[in-house]
Amino acid sequence: MSIKIKHSKDFKFKAVQKVLRNNLSITAVSDELVL
Repeated sequence: MSIKIKHSKDFKFKAVQKVLRNNLSITAVSDELVL
């Protein structure tokens, strides 16, 4: 049970990292467009 919970936490963390990375790249591109 605890292993499953830990796995889901890792999965969520990786998903959040991926979303943050995508948001950062999007803001970087929009900054370039503004400049």
